[in-house]
Amino acid sequence: MRRKNFLETEQRISFYSFISLWFIGFLLFQIIPILWGFKVSLTNQMAFTVNVKYVGLANYQKLLTDAGFWYSLYTTFIYSIYNSVIQVAIGLFLALLLEKNIFGKDFFQVAFYLPYVIPIVATGWIFRLFLDKNIGLLNTFLEYLHLFSDRVNWMGTFPLLSILLANVWRVGWSLLIFIGGLSTIPQDLYDAAEVDGCGRFRMIRVITLPFLSPFIVFQLIVSFIYSYQVFILPYILNPNPLREAQLTQQTGLPKQTFFILARGYSTVFDKGRLAYGFAMLWITFLFILVFSLFFMKTLNKATYTEMETKL
Repeated sequence: MRRKNFLETEQRISFYSFISLWFIGFLLFQIIPILWGFKVSLTNQMAFTVNVKYVGLANYQKLLTDAGFWYSLYTTFIYSIYNSVIQVAIGLFLALLLEKNIFGKDFFQVAFYLPYVIPIVATGWIFRLFLDKNIGLLNTFLEYLHLFSDRVNWMGTFPLLSILLANVWRVGWSLLIFIGGLSTIPQDLYDAAEVDGCGRFRMIRVITLPFLSPFIVFQLIVSFIYSYQVFILPYILNPNPLREAQLTQQTGLPKQTFFILARGYSTVFDKGRLAYGFAMLWITFLFILVFSLFFMKTLNKATYTEMETKL
């Protein structure tokens, strides 16, 4: 009995010892900076302010009439919806294609997942070269097919589409989750449906999609949250020339891709409006939180916990 209690105590100590490292890091690098940012947002602090005064919610009141802030919030929301839906749809489509034992299945799974492990900065530069008006492979290919007579400035004419293309290329995360989800569906259901005369598309509708609905909801919500935090791609895929590798100090980001984090960064570091920039980011955090909870509650109504649909 004593030995059992001793082992349980040792296990508890080991558990809390290991998890405490994560808690300490989360506290130091997440919670404390977030709370400090909220405290600063209630002041008039600038980058080099000497006399800092408490102004309450004045910065938040200014944001209510800041048209640029609301436009950035809106464009980021539109981008997040597009990116989430497109990535989940393509990931599901590829997973269904690779579900069967086709030739080269393992190769295609690795090939589709590989772009996801490439750093986002490298991805941005790859697509900057790919979409370049003068030397880009896309324009060269379209000219070869005689689809366009003049080269297209993709990053300048279609800035939002350029960023969506770069993100869709990283669809491997969605594909991997759906492949895992498909492996949880009992094969007996497909066999019974086939005996009853169900076709491929009907089996997908009444078996596959209901079982995958929790995975779909999870990916839509997580993808929306991460999409709203897009930051570096708009700078790399900026149609203006990049000088001295100072990406975030470049001016002239297209209005359609001047997303909320880029505006917040510009407000804090370029204009030195520290308190106002932190207030902007806090409203963004609350916006993401509210919409994530709304999507979770709404989409959960369409989530199956068990098969109830008759074949």
